[in-house]
Amino acid sequence: MSDDYQKPDYIEEVDGGVVITLAAPATINGQSVQTLSMREPCGRDLKAAQNAKGTDADKEFRLFANLLECTPADVEELTLRNLRRVQEAFKFFRGSDQSE
Repeated sequence: MSDDYQKPDYIEEVDGGVVITLAAPATINGQSVQTLSMREPCGRDLKAAQNAKGTDADKEFRLFANLLECTPADVEELTLRNLRRVQEAFKFFRGSDQSE
């Protein structure tokens, strides 16, 4: 991505994080939801993810679960389109620091 990162329409910036509108409803913490709230990560979150055991996917799902305040199993059950939206929301916090 370039320095002029364009936030997708399905990501809404709110105080302390973002709200992600999902492509399809998902079950999170036993409830069917159309949106997810993701808090902005801090250094402690990134350090915990780096120090966690498991595959890169395991670490990413645990990080997202922490930021979304749900379980890693909830993240694992997201459809690919919804998971991509969560990943894009995480990238949003990096803003123009994108290297892709």
